[in-house]
Amino acid sequence: MRRPRVLVALTLSIALAAIGAAASPAAAQVAPTVTVTADPDVAQYTDVSSCGAAAEVQMGAFEFTRDDAATGVSVEYSLSGDAQNGTDYASDPLRLGHVDLLVGETTASIPIEPVDTLQTGRALTLTIEPGPDYQVGSPASATITFALAVADCAAPPPPAVPQPLAPAFTG
Repeated sequence: MRRPRVLVALTLSIALAAIGAAASPAAAQVAPTVTVTADPDVAQYTDVSSCGAAAEVQMGAFEFTRDDAATGVSVEYSLSGDAQNGTDYASDPLRLGHVDLLVGETTASIPIEPVDTLQTGRALTLTIEPGPDYQVGSPASATITFALAVADCAAPPPPAVPQPLAPAFTG
């Protein structure tokens, strides 16, 4: 009588690791450090309508800076303070909450435009929130204060009247 054949499968798994080597190149990378400042720290709307001129606006901006631009990163942030979007300032609603720094970019800016309905003295503070792809540096927050000014419509001084030149001496 013949014996039935039995087929046995063995699985062998071998893991090799070099002593002292990093597990992967990505593990050796350090996340970039991101900071924020306000430039300038006062945003002003000057009403010059009583002078018959267009309004003068001094924009504010939050400036993000990072120390390493090797990879792209999306930096999350929160806004606080008593200034309100649409009432005291205008900002791009698509950018509220994050700013993207592309590969090779070390800075990014979020412009803040004061509007004519603003209340003087209100402030807007931006704070960088922790994220998986970056480290929060110092300063981690910045503040823009809003000011509403009324232009002085005093008449400008009259233009200077040119004086005739003395005749040239020929002799």
